[in-house]
Formats: sequence, structure tokens, C-alpha cells
Amino acid sequence: MSTDRTIYLFVNGVACWPGNFTNWNKRAVTFTHTRTPHRAEAFEYFCTPITRPFREDERAKHFARALREYGMKTGSGKQKAETARGDARPTDYRQDACGTGPSGTPTLLHSNTAPPWRIICVGHSNGAAVILDGLRRAEWPRVAALHLVCAACDADFARNGLNFALSFGHVGRVFVYCGEQDWALRCAHTLPGKLLGYGVLGLTGPQHVAPRVQERVGTLWWKQYGHSTCWLPEHFRQTMKHFLTTDESDAARYATQSSSSSSSSS
Repeated sequence: MSTDRTIYLFVNGVACWPGNFTNWNKRAVTFTHTRTPHRAEAFEYFCTPITRPFREDERAKHFARALREYGMKTGSGKQKAETARGDARPTDYRQDACGTGPSGTPTLLHSNTAPPWRIICVGHSNGAAVILDGLRRAEWPRVAALHLVCAACDADFARNGLNFALSFGHVGRVFVYCGEQDWALRCAHTLPGKLLGYGVLGLTGPQHVAPRVQERVGTLWWKQYGHSTCWLPEHFRQTMKHFLTTDESDAARYATQSSSSSSSSS
């Protein structure tokens, strides 16, 4: 198991109220913090299926900023410059159980030369599009893995940038999860859905994946799952296990795999 600092970034889709503790990405943060040594953050926003095109660029901009901050070395010259502008803080402090460190001052959470975080992104529906747009805006910082769940982003790896990112080592692995009963993405595949900018990766699976990166792209087909079935309480634990147990070495076992545990529809 890697000893690097790992951060999971969970990005919701449309029609999720920020701050609602029942949102899947809020529950995912709690799950990660209570069951693993890793950190997690929920990237939240609200839009309706119709208003999705508005402020999508702003959502990608904010996500790109988070990617850049997690992807840079703590105490680096770039971070110090951002600190001078007020864009970032140079370090984090945390008191120990007695309230202070040995010298009576707050103890450092990490040293000023800590390596960048190992980033894993998980996006559902439009959240997958926010992740890909944010990665492009951030100029493709190193990301260990992408988990794209019922993704409403472009399915063409030649267009969406993932062939490029995988080929040049910007992304380690890509895992795509598709629900075969996903009526939301079937609606997105209509003319109105296309005009609103929705993609259908979660409906068709990856398309035009470059041969040189195919072994690092995995697809899991959920036979009886709809667009959000995987977040239901009875499936949530198993869904989270996919994200928390897959690493850069085992995408091959997901290739064109069907889930044998999918027993209920949306």
C-alpha cells in the first residue's frame, strides 16, 4: 500500500443541495475518514438538469484550483507566491492532545517540504464533466485515478483528453461505471440533452480509447442499476469499496466486467 498522502475528491452531479449531509459525496467523505487512513473532500454545487450549462465553467475553475493546491509540493515556490497573493496558506497547524507542541507552540501537521497529495477523483453524472473540465483548466496535474460513475461527460477519449492524459502520465488509471438501466443518460442522449451539453460516457462506456492506454482503462457494467442506484444505502458500501480498494495496478480486472451483485433497479 502506498505511504503517500492520499486525498479523495468527490464531485456530485445535478440536483444536489450543498450542505445536505445525505448527499452521496458527503456520506463518501465520512466513509473515507472513518474506514481508511486517507483524507477526502466533497466538492459541492447546485444546478438543475436544465440550468446545467450556466456556470459550468465556473465550477470547473473552482475545481481546478483545488487540484492545483493538492497537486503542488507544500512550501514550494509556487505555493509561496500564491500565499503572498492570498490564494493559499503555506502550511497547516494542529495542536496535539495537550494543546501545544513540546515548545509550547502549535505542532506542524506536515513539514514545509511535504510531497504533493496523491489525488483520486470520483465524479457522478455531471460531476464527471466538472472533473475533466477542471483537469484541463489545471493543465493536467498528476492524478492517480479517476472513477467516473454514470458519467454525463464525453465518451470519446480522443476528444475528452483522457487518451492524452493517460499517454503522458497525467492520469494513472480510469475506471468507468455504467448502469444498464440508466434512463437519465438515455434522456441525455436525445437532441435536447445534447444541446444542454450532456455527454453519455456512463451509457456507452469508453469510446475510441487509444490502444497504448487500454490496459489502464477499466469498465464495470451494473446490469440492474439506474443512474443513482449505486448510492442507495443497500449498495453504498459496495460502491465505496470500488473506489477505496482499486489502485493503479489493478484496472485490468475491471475491464468490460459485469457486476454480479447488482440485484435491484433504480
